[in-house]
Amino acid sequence: MNIDVEPTAETIDTAAKRLRQAAITLERIAANMRAYDDLSYAAEAIQEILNAVSSSRLDLLVTRPLHARERKGQSKLNVGEG
Repeated sequence: MNIDVEPTAETIDTAAKRLRQAAITLERIAANMRAYDDLSYAAEAIQEILNAVSSSRLDLLVTRPLHARERKGQSKLNVGEG
């Protein structure tokens, strides 16, 4: 059964972009922590990491293929109904 992989690949691309942005922010946070000798920046780093993971929509890596497979199965059923 061939399934359209493009929606899932797009999800991975979007996650990669968000994680690259988070990496830049985390580098800035680390630089500030060093510059100001302030451990409280760790809380900001944790928040950035959590936001990056949640906004990456990693759940779509599972749900999109499942929905595509369901649609593919439904279209095969509909072919025989005509």
